[in-house]
Amino acid sequence: MSIIKTTKLLFLTLTISLIISCKQKQSSSTEENSTVNKEAFEPITNKNKELNIEDYFPGSNFMKIVFAENNGLNLTDAQLQLFTEWRTENQSKVADKNRKIADLEIELKTLSVEGSDMVKLLDQAQKINILRIEVAQTKVDCRQLLLDNLEPQQWQTLVSAYEKEYPFKERTKMMDVITHVNPVPNYMSVINANFSELSINPSQKKILDSWSDENHPKMMEMANAIIAMEKEIYETSLKEASKESILTKFEEINSIRTQILEKKTNCRNLVKKTISEKQWAVLVSKIK
Repeated sequence: MSIIKTTKLLFLTLTISLIISCKQKQSSSTEENSTVNKEAFEPITNKNKELNIEDYFPGSNFMKIVFAENNGLNLTDAQLQLFTEWRTENQSKVADKNRKIADLEIELKTLSVEGSDMVKLLDQAQKINILRIEVAQTKVDCRQLLLDNLEPQQWQTLVSAYEKEYPFKERTKMMDVITHVNPVPNYMSVINANFSELSINPSQKKILDSWSDENHPKMMEMANAIIAMEKEIYETSLKEASKESILTKFEEINSIRTQILEKKTNCRNLVKKTISEKQWAVLVSKIK
């Protein structure tokens, strides 16, 4: 009887230990998955980035020259007072709007990663486009103020100085161009950069490659069109062109930005449909 009792006791002890061990492993696995998901879908934040006015307005920012030392403009007291009043009233407003644009773009990027639908993303993009137009309107009004109140020789001196000190900086790297024209992640580039770690299988690769072959050239065509129009805005703003012609170009750029967002969102939807949840979590964790 003693041997039987001892055997039963040993069996019971082993059974309890096995159950506890299984529960611990299950709990550990759950915590691990939770950690991966938390890290993968952590909201994107980059709000400390330094803002560059040229990222929001590619045209002339003449006040940089107007208030520079030894600018050669020989401004009268009346001119200087007029331009100072304009800068005091508008400079901080433009800076605040540029910051709002930057914040909204971060939110747009996060919304895309979190899987928000097209309607919500386009609504966010529209808010950004409205602010971009408002910034452009203010900067174009500033240019007009200078045109109306500088003598012809002063205007030519201003234009020459601006072209020399602040030439148009054309983006040449593909990813710099794509990021500039739209903040939403370029999901295909992230996949290509982390192909092995994502364990993309041949069937998935075929689907993704097919989308890229058809749409990547169209994306680059639209992105390059924006860069070309920004250069045109820069050059036009140095001439005595109408402000309406400059603002029309901004409207065209906003329209193309929206088209790029639509394509990127269609790309995201295809990627989510094609790869597994685990692969998607790894992909998201690689987005910066």
